[in-house]
Amino acid sequence: MRPTVLVADDDEAVRYVIGVALKREGFEVLTARDGFECISVASSGAPEAILLDLRMPLADGFEVLRRRNEWDPVRRVPVFVISGSEEYDRQASAALADVAGVFQKPFDLVALVSAVKSAVERARSGGLGVSPAEGGGDP
Repeated sequence: MRPTVLVADDDEAVRYVIGVALKREGFEVLTARDGFECISVASSGAPEAILLDLRMPLADGFEVLRRRNEWDPVRRVPVFVISGSEEYDRQASAALADVAGVFQKPFDLVALVSAVKSAVERARSGGLGVSPAEGGGDP
């Protein structure tokens, strides 16, 4: 069974580029345009990893991270934050403490896909995703 990844970003081009790269590596890709859609898709789609933009309409990535702990199926799913604002991310370091990695836009697509693959493999083998150092991010 192909692993499923949820890509949540309000930028259609970002969702498309990440989606194509993940599909080439054998992933099933779900997408969301805003935080509320991310919450809905994550609750029903059972993703094995989530790529989450922090700045989205309706409910931002921080709200998604807060609500993540309320959903049993995705509570331990590795989350990778993708964001275009380094200053915004620094202000949010406490909220990002339990994410698998943080990737600043523009990000290295190969590194992002590699981190997702590692996290899914680790989760499937009984681990809890990847540590920030392994995920290529800097939470």
